[in-house]
Amino acid sequence: MLIMLFILMFFGSKKIPELARGLGKTMREFQNASNGLKQELLSETHKLREEVSTLRQDLQQKAGLDKITEEFNTLNENVSKETNLDSIMRQQKAPQVEPPIETPKSES
Repeated sequence: MLIMLFILMFFGSKKIPELARGLGKTMREFQNASNGLKQELLSETHKLREEVSTLRQDLQQKAGLDKITEEFNTLNENVSKETNLDSIMRQQKAPQVEPPIETPKSES
């Protein structure tokens, strides 16, 4: 309330609407510029992602990485299956053997 009274006394009742219009116009211009910058950044980011994706696909095709990746995944799955089977077989076949009890030898 005190601020409004100060503004009224400092600028006068006729200047306040002009100041409000100017402030509104400035805020609108700032918001439009901010939105334009956001849109430009998003657009450029999208373009860069598309370029990176295209380059990645080209490199994979040229280097044959898609085949290598496929083979690696297949080998990895086979190793995982074998490891799981081996551990299951060991658990089922491993007999529980207790160590022999040693008796003390007497000296005669």
